[in-house]
Amino acid sequence: MRSIAPAAALVLAACGGSSASPVAPAAPVAPTASAGLAPTAPAASASPVVSARPTASEAPASRPPAVADGRPHGCAAGEIADCDALFERWSSRELLPKGREASARQDAEALRAGCDAHQVGAACMGYALMLKYGTATGARDNDASKPYFAKLRPLGDLNGFRGVPASKEGEAARKRAESECEAGRARSCAQAGWAAYEGVQRGKALADALRFYERACELGLGTGCRWAGHFAVTYPELGATSRGRALFKKGCDTLKHPGACDELGAYEASLKADLSVAVALWTRACDDGSRSACFHAGHALLDKGRDAEAKRLLELACGAGEDGACKALSRGGSPKLSTPRVTASVTAFLGIRRPRGASADR
Repeated sequence: MRSIAPAAALVLAACGGSSASPVAPAAPVAPTASAGLAPTAPAASASPVVSARPTASEAPASRPPAVADGRPHGCAAGEIADCDALFERWSSRELLPKGREASARQDAEALRAGCDAHQVGAACMGYALMLKYGTATGARDNDASKPYFAKLRPLGDLNGFRGVPASKEGEAARKRAESECEAGRARSCAQAGWAAYEGVQRGKALADALRFYERACELGLGTGCRWAGHFAVTYPELGATSRGRALFKKGCDTLKHPGACDELGAYEASLKADLSVAVALWTRACDDGSRSACFHAGHALLDKGRDAEAKRLLELACGAGEDGACKALSRGGSPKLSTPRVTASVTAFLGIRRPRGASADR
């Protein structure tokens, strides 16, 4: 997919895809993050806490209770809306925001219970992504995530049909997502948008992808705003370019979606020679768990001569599986020597990337 924005996020590819496409929400690695699974991570890397150097952390000896504000979490009891909310929260964060370690473990346990005990697709998808990213325990574990991704298709969850030939079973899953979208389930709208872009159990249709993602945004899903904005500004033939910035703004400022802030930063960078606004947005999104935002902020800071800070951000992104950041750090050990300056060309800097999550798991 063409992109003027960094497509890091609907998620990632459900079982190990590229970070460049939307993850299907529990629906959308966004059209990565929410989906295609994140890019293959460096061997034995641990999920870093944002604002700190990547370090491994041990999983708790026993599972924490699945609670929220001192009360049992609804997802642990099989409440679909609560599982959808937790999926949305963690499918968009490949990094663990500083200070949220305890709540992340509690949310992960609620998702695990919602999946294992109640067979809720959004819970299975959310828990799989938290295991893959390492936000559940502090250590990334792709192998542990696979059994949970594998549950999706038997449950009839649309994300489970990525890469699967058309079938009556798959068509039923797609139609169910579209019907649930019309009835007001935001995650299903994002799934339908992801499927329309990826051609999952249907023909590809950009206009349908935009329509479903805008519906998800209207229903209050930050993932929907992120990808609706992305399609609006990336495909002018859809006639929605003028709506792009407002969609990004809603996702970022109102719904606090780090991927939307990352995309808004790229949009601002494409319009202004001064990257200060973009860097502020990318830094904010990085602090909130977006690995691609860490990557973009790191690149931009090189141009400001802030090489030490840039290297730190690139290390964060690399530790979370952002391949471009790893490559930058591997060539000579210095991002300054191995990456192009932002001022050379904002377009070249952002690159042509598919929206993350479009082929991924979110």
